[in-house]
Amino acid sequence: MQLKVKSINTKQQPGPLNDSTPQRPDPEVPEKKPRRRFTAKYKLRILSEIDAATDPGDIGAILRREGLYYSNITTWRRQQREGALQGL
Repeated sequence: MQLKVKSINTKQQPGPLNDSTPQRPDPEVPEKKPRRRFTAKYKLRILSEIDAATDPGDIGAILRREGLYYSNITTWRRQQREGALQGL
């Protein structure tokens, strides 16, 4: 019984495994985006839209469209109850 041995390509491929110098991470720190700030008018508009939502999935669609989390709505409802959104 004879076994055939396939030749192995011994050419070095370019890339980080064969480079003699180690790869260093980019020292540039990406600029952090500023936090979003919402006006009282915007918060009240979104709260009224959510209160008017009746079909299943409507609230989720509003949150996705606006890029919000439900925790934003909870906070804004508390602010509305406490009167923090009035007069702004």
